[in-house]
Amino acid sequence: MKIALFLGSGVSKETGLPMSDGITKSLLYDDWHNYTGSIYMPGPPPDVTFRMRNCVPLIQKYLRFLKDYSDRYYTQWNRSEANYEDLFFLTKQVQDEGIETENPAIASFYNEIKKELDFWCKGKTQQQINIKRISFDACNFIQNVIHSKLYTSIEPKGMQLISDLVDLSVNYKISSLDIFTLNHDLLIEKLLTKNKIWFKDGFERSENPIRYFKRNWRLDTPERVRLIKLHGSINWFRIKQYEDNLWNENIWDKDVFHTDKYCSYRNIDQIEFRRHLPNNETSHLIPELITGTDNKHLSYTFGLISEMHRRFHDSLKSTKKIIMSGYGWNDRGINARLREWIHSSRSNQLYLLHKDPDRIRDYSKLGRSHFDRLKEYNKLVIVRKYLKDATLLDIRECIE
Repeated sequence: MKIALFLGSGVSKETGLPMSDGITKSLLYDDWHNYTGSIYMPGPPPDVTFRMRNCVPLIQKYLRFLKDYSDRYYTQWNRSEANYEDLFFLTKQVQDEGIETENPAIASFYNEIKKELDFWCKGKTQQQINIKRISFDACNFIQNVIHSKLYTSIEPKGMQLISDLVDLSVNYKISSLDIFTLNHDLLIEKLLTKNKIWFKDGFERSENPIRYFKRNWRLDTPERVRLIKLHGSINWFRIKQYEDNLWNENIWDKDVFHTDKYCSYRNIDQIEFRRHLPNNETSHLIPELITGTDNKHLSYTFGLISEMHRRFHDSLKSTKKIIMSGYGWNDRGINARLREWIHSSRSNQLYLLHKDPDRIRDYSKLGRSHFDRLKEYNKLVIVRKYLKDATLLDIRECIE
């Protein structure tokens, strides 16, 4: 039998990686500075030159304003405070308004932000107070903070159940194991590598620190473990090729590269990293990952992310059992895909590992009635443990 794991950010908590509230607090209040136009580094500016061009204080003021605005709204719905994903969603709306989208419903919101921005930047040039530019910079800043906070050399903890399921797959006790994850971090890769498990992730095998993505990768490969990262990763970077005085960002089979060795900004800008890129190619130093609340699903239809979602969709067709942990059911696109899968066959079941499943029932976008209905028809099986405490015995019905 084929088994699938579906993992959200909650599974990284035991290792010590920050959750959404920790990332949000760092985003709004910690010291950060511009390293280049699109790269932001932790800590205060190192010298007067960096201090003069540092736009982070204004970006943070802008994001704190958006958070206050959001919190007042969420209070009406008895929802928790806004986090970095909510802030990215709002900022992206402002950035795209009148360009990629036209939404009259946010006109007053847009004008209120612009009025505040004009007040904060009194005396500055028009370019410095451009609301589109600040929103663009804020989106880049959020992505940089996510990357920095999730980059760690710590070994994964609380993932023994994942290791046990991998062993079952490698030893042919189950036919294969697909790991779907929404996490940008590298904990699953570290776990598999530490256990000397060959796994397929869509990138070519190579001794070179850089591995290129292969668009034609298939699910029916010799590797019995497959890793499908649906929201991107902190070690995926886009490359572009300079040819005939034009930048080409759509290099077939080479549009995104993956690197384990050089995935911190402090390393990735070094000559040693550049040395491994082919001639006339360079890279965007912002990792290929997606964030936000109600905007993520727009990225599911193009680029590398769409390739991962295509494999997700194809894999679900032959999957009868999913073991889920760490996911809060708040991604509209993912929820729709999972609902479609769970109702597509009478035998499809989802095993939810959660010590307090009522939190999912009461506060997620899955909805109380749908949650109860899935339980009633035995489509949703509750295991009242977190991943870190669960064993194969707890899910024996799933793997038999």
